[in-house]
Amino acid sequence: MTLVRFSVLASALAAALISTSGFRLELSDSSGSFTDPIVLATKISSPIAGIIPNTITGGNKYKVRVVSDSIFATRTAIPTIVIKVKPKAVISGSDTINVGQSANLRINFIGSSPWTYRINNGTSQTTSTNPLTVSVFPTATTTYTITSLSNSCGAGTTSGSTTVVVNPTIVLGTLSSSLVCQGRTFTVPFTANYTPSPNFKVELSDAVGSFANLTTIGTGISSPISVTIPDNTPAGAGYKIRIVSNSPAYSSPLSSALTVNVKPTATISGTAAIKRDQSTRLTIAFTGSAPWTYKINNEASQSTSTNPVILTVSPVSTTTYTITSVSNACGNGTSDDSAIVTVSNEPYLISCYPFNGNANDSHGNNHGVMGSAVSFTTDRFNNPNSALYFSGSYSNKYVEMPLDELINTSAYTFSLWYSSASHAPQFHATNIFTVMPGPTENIMESYGKSQSISLRNYNFEMVESSLYFGTICNNNTQCFKPFGAADDYISINTWYHVVVTRENNVVKLYKNGVLLNTIPVIATNSNLGGLKGYIGKDLWDIEVGMPFVGKIDDLKVYRRALNDAQVQAIYNQTSCKDITEVPLDIQTISSGNVCQGGSFTIHYKSKEIVAPIKVQLSDASGSFTNPIEIGTGNISPVTAQIPANQTSGNSYKIRLISSDNVQVMSATSPVITVNSLSTATISGGRSTNAGESAKLNIAFTGIGPWNYTVNNGTVQNTNTSPVSITVSPTATNTYNVTSVTNACGNGTVSGSATITLTSGPY
Repeated sequence: MTLVRFSVLASALAAALISTSGFRLELSDSSGSFTDPIVLATKISSPIAGIIPNTITGGNKYKVRVVSDSIFATRTAIPTIVIKVKPKAVISGSDTINVGQSANLRINFIGSSPWTYRINNGTSQTTSTNPLTVSVFPTATTTYTITSLSNSCGAGTTSGSTTVVVNPTIVLGTLSSSLVCQGRTFTVPFTANYTPSPNFKVELSDAVGSFANLTTIGTGISSPISVTIPDNTPAGAGYKIRIVSNSPAYSSPLSSALTVNVKPTATISGTAAIKRDQSTRLTIAFTGSAPWTYKINNEASQSTSTNPVILTVSPVSTTTYTITSVSNACGNGTSDDSAIVTVSNEPYLISCYPFNGNANDSHGNNHGVMGSAVSFTTDRFNNPNSALYFSGSYSNKYVEMPLDELINTSAYTFSLWYSSASHAPQFHATNIFTVMPGPTENIMESYGKSQSISLRNYNFEMVESSLYFGTICNNNTQCFKPFGAADDYISINTWYHVVVTRENNVVKLYKNGVLLNTIPVIATNSNLGGLKGYIGKDLWDIEVGMPFVGKIDDLKVYRRALNDAQVQAIYNQTSCKDITEVPLDIQTISSGNVCQGGSFTIHYKSKEIVAPIKVQLSDASGSFTNPIEIGTGNISPVTAQIPANQTSGNSYKIRLISSDNVQVMSATSPVITVNSLSTATISGGRSTNAGESAKLNIAFTGIGPWNYTVNNGTVQNTNTSPVSITVSPTATNTYNVTSVTNACGNGTVSGSATITLTSGPY
């Protein structure tokens, strides 16, 4: 409305005439011309108010005037006025885009600026730009309208609508695990920008990722969809998943490779026949996914990722080995077959010569023949007539015994006690014991075929002797090796226990029950027969063996290479019992891998022991300087328990101790590993854009494999440390490991990793 005040200056008569005729308020056109004025209002007195018609267009050159038909009135226009109109707006700009793209809407305004508008997507703005372009980012097909419009004249009117079509999109989320099992159910997360008819389908490819013969494994209308891998799905690491719909017909991108695991099978083989105290190998072949946990004959569980597994067993009697259970991450599997290891009881000991007043074989019939210059003397226990004495004479000065039963000279053990009354002369050797093929006694005809234990003197300055063993050849400096160091000189008139074992071309040299050296041997004798043994004999070669001077006792000849435990046992032995009758011997240990606080069993063999057996544990280096008692028992097997606070390590050993009048100690076991509970530490926090993924690292301690759970639902089994996992959060999230276990039980977790989401790429 336009309000105009005016005044009239006239005589009384003129005023009366003007008041009679009245006044008109007129509006010019938009250029200010009154050629064709528009009457806005009439009135006989001031002020006069007029209303601008709605049909008038806006402008800034309009004028108004007050006029009267009286001859006494004047017509004067007021200065220019601005006329504003209410706004109108029309929206347009239909488009088709993909998710993540933008579309431009166009708004055309009519009426006076500035205009304030609101769109139904929530966009609100005041602008003077006409036409106006507005960018939108719809994730689904959307129709846009202007919901409100105004300017300084008030609310306006809007018209039009525009539709931005967003192509159908399905985005697969991150699967909780890239490993799944036959028959297992899990969920597939996804996002979609439309609702299908009738629903979404989750499809599984074949093992090479092809969908030519796909399998539908689940359906649903919203995320996540529960799916189940069919029980008959073959194992493979190349499977892929996609989500599809029929209406509209659309398919998601393919997932990353998915591994389908199957329940395991285990087959054992290795049937063999061995001699007592020998070893043989069993083979366990697995199918299904590693790692596998298995039991043999219901002993302690073992876990492995190696396929096949090769096991070394040393049964004391004929044993049938079967796999009593096998499992993997997919559950319990099946096992098949068995392996029978037949153990023969062929005696180890061929001959034993205690030299108690004669040279007879107390174990067999290989009686010795003594030269007249050989006499009897006291043994190491000072018993009279219980050892041989050699004076060093060159005639009738040795003992000879037949060793016809030592058919295979590539596997044997010689054991004896000696005490030398003098050192060997410089650059010479004195022969203690020699085995050579008969019937010749000429050592030169036996080069490369005879083995000898001798005292040798290679000291240029002193008369000192060291113990040597070798094959007699025409270059004895190459064919003889010292038991220990070359300067490990003997003491005169001191008893020493000497053992030589041979397995093929590997010779082990022991002194007083301790392994000092392992050497290769140069020899050609394998199945000679007709062997003879000579004690103290002059071998016709001063570099090979002059007559021995001193005492020799308890010569024993075995048809097998004894092991460390057996050598230690005969070092403590004072009789001619076979090695199988040694008082205390560790046979088997239920597991070579034991957890802190865990128990295991030791099978042992004992003779004539009635006192309790104690189990001792070495330190982590295998030393028994400060042993720990970890178990006791009266019969085999005895149970032992590793202390819960024992330091982990892979060089521990155990031994058995019995105090039955005189203490009896077994040989030490092979090394065992003490394992600790696991720990898991997560790291890798960072910032990332929405829609992007991030990798976190989890580091483990303790023995693998490890089973762990993360608070985003990830559950996995792994042998890898550290392991990387991929996460795709939809909001800022902090990740923690909620649990970790290994074969030793529940471990401890630590650390956290925060993935902070920043603005997206748009």
